[in-house]
Amino acid sequence: MEVEREEENEESVREQRKEEKEEREEDREEEEEEEKEEMEREEEKEERGREKNEKREDRGKGGKGVRGKGGD
Repeated sequence: MEVEREEENEESVREQRKEEKEEREEDREEEEEEEKEEMEREEEKEERGREKNEKREDRGKGGKGVRGKGGD
């Protein structure tokens, strides 16, 4: 009787440890996914900033020629 109870307890402990391990693994995977998504958002933000700067630079080029040349 007592041996059966001990075996049940051991099995219960093994199952609990297995579940805890699986939960930690799921949490770790979830955290990695969140970090990956955050990095992707940062990269997209930086890319948009670069594109904005390029457009700004393109607008400033050409058109009026050399500034500071006054008419005589």
